[in-house]
Amino acid sequence: MIKEQGGPHTLWVVSPSLPSDGLTRVGWLGGTDHRGPCRLTFREVEESSPPAGDDVTARLDAIHADLRRLMQHLGAG
Repeated sequence: MIKEQGGPHTLWVVSPSLPSDGLTRVGWLGGTDHRGPCRLTFREVEESSPPAGDDVTARLDAIHADLRRLMQHLGAG
């Protein structure tokens, strides 16, 4: 059995109006390369309702747009 590794920290995002969310195993391990994204940003955003019916293409387009925004935020786009 391979045990997953990760950083030593756990973060909780708490909102008075939304359910809490957590992120575990973040941060750098000692003796590893410390280059990369150095900051986490959490935002509350309004999620649009899913497309009516089986409009998978529209949902995939929305996911693709979210990924493009994330890439730009991380400096990769």
